Amino acid sequence: METQPFTEKELLTHLKMALAINADAEVMHLLTELACMYISQGLTQEGADVLAFVLRQPELAADTHQQATDVYDDLASYICPRVLLDAQEFASKAHLTDIVDYVFAGVEV
Repeated sequence: METQPFTEKELLTHLKMALAINADAEVMHLLTELACMYISQGLTQEGADVLAFVLRQPELAADTHQQATDVYDDLASYICPRVLLDAQEFASKAHLTDIVDYVFAGVEV
């Protein structure tokens, strides 16, 4: 995983701006970066949930898809399979608004 160039608050601020202008590719990229940050902080369920959602998006940019796939595969190599099953179930029912609420929960931006 790459070193995170931004804090969580900065990523969320950028996400808020990307959502405001409907920059879908940037939204997915920022969600992937947030998932990487969560995983690096030991929040593996949260990271898996966000990555599973991102990977279900049909129009995902190639570089974002590759990053999300690499991180998800790495996570799968050491995490309990139940975490990934739960993440897949969560992602199968989630909409973008659900994920946005999920990542903004408890954080003021």
